[in-house]
Amino acid sequence: MNSGFPVSVLIWAVLIFSHPVKAQLLSSILFVEDTQDLFSNAEIIKADLDELTGGTYTLYNTFEEGQSPPLSLLQNHQLVIWYCGSDLEDLYFWDGLDQDNQALAAYLELGGWLWLIGTDVLYDRYGPAPADFSPGEFVYDWLGIERYQLQTYADDGGIGLPYATPDPNAYIYGLDTLTWQFPTLYYVDGVLPREGVLPVYRMDVGGYVFRDSICGVYYPVHGIEGGGVMSFFFDLALVSPADLRQQTLLFVLEFFDSIVKTKDPTLAGFGARLFPNPVSGSSCTLQLQMDDAQPVSCRLVNLSGKAVTSQLEFGRQQPGNLNLEIPFPSLPPGFYVLEVTIGSGTGGIPVIVGQ
Repeated sequence: MNSGFPVSVLIWAVLIFSHPVKAQLLSSILFVEDTQDLFSNAEIIKADLDELTGGTYTLYNTFEEGQSPPLSLLQNHQLVIWYCGSDLEDLYFWDGLDQDNQALAAYLELGGWLWLIGTDVLYDRYGPAPADFSPGEFVYDWLGIERYQLQTYADDGGIGLPYATPDPNAYIYGLDTLTWQFPTLYYVDGVLPREGVLPVYRMDVGGYVFRDSICGVYYPVHGIEGGGVMSFFFDLALVSPADLRQQTLLFVLEFFDSIVKTKDPTLAGFGARLFPNPVSGSSCTLQLQMDDAQPVSCRLVNLSGKAVTSQLEFGRQQPGNLNLEIPFPSLPPGFYVLEVTIGSGTGGIPVIVGQ
C-alpha cells in the first residue's frame, strides 16, 4: 500500500522553466474521455491537447468501449489524463458501478501519474457532500482526500464559485486565477486533503461563504520516489478565456513532463543519492558512485531555476564511492533541485526542505 509523505510542502518541479507556445511534452499520454459529453466539453480539451502536443496522445472513450481502460493500456503511458467533464453518473472512473477501479489503483501502485479532471467525480459515487474517507478507501489512498466537504451552488445558497486561485504554495509555475464561461461555476467540489497533499487551487473571492476551500490538489503518492495524482474538482473546459484554459493545461503538462524526467535523471548512472531528504538541518550528504575520475560541482536552485546557493566546487574526484557534504542555507519550506554537474553532464536531484 502506498504511503503519504508527511511534509507541509512536497512536489516535483522542472529544473529550469521555459514556456513556448508549444512545448516538448510527455511522449506518451493517455486521454480517457469518461463522459457522454452532453455539452461537447471533451472536444474543447481534446482540441487544446491537439494544439499543444500535435495530437500525439492516445484517446480512450469509456462510453464507447463500455469499460474502464485495462491495466495493460494504462501502464504503457507516462501520464493518464482522466476527463470526467460535467456528467452526473455512471462514470467508469468508478467502473460504472460505483466501486473502486482496481486497474487504476494498480497503475498508481506501480508509480503511474494521473490527472483527474471533473465536476462530479465524487458526487457520482457519494452523492451530496459531506463524506469522510479513511485509510483503505480509494479516495483517501489514491486521491489523498480526507473529506469531501461541499459543492458550490448546492451548498452556498445557489451562488456558485466566481473564480479559483492558485494556492501560494502550489509551486506549479505559471498558474493563474481561473475564471469561467459563466459568471460563477456550479458544483465545484471543496475537499480536505490528507497530510502531505499539496493544495493547488482554492476557492478565493472576498465575502464568498466557502472562501479558501480547496478545489484542486496534487498528491505525491509514492513521495520522493515518483508517481502521483493531480485532481481538479472542476471542469477545465469551462475555463474562459481560451488562452487562460490552454495556458493552464500547458503548465500542468509541463509539470508532469518534469517529474517523469526527474524520476529517471541523468545522475542515475552515478548512483546519486541525497540524505537526509527532506532536509531539516544546515547540511546533507551527496552520495555518488564514480567509475572514473571526473570533476564534480553543484548548486541549489528554486522552482524558477534561480540559484539560491553559489556554485560549490569539489574538484576532480577519483573513482569510488563518494560522500560529499552539501551545506544548506536557511530556506523556506518547499521544493528545490540540487543541480549536480559531473564532468560535462548535469542532472537534478529533487530536494525537500521541511518545516
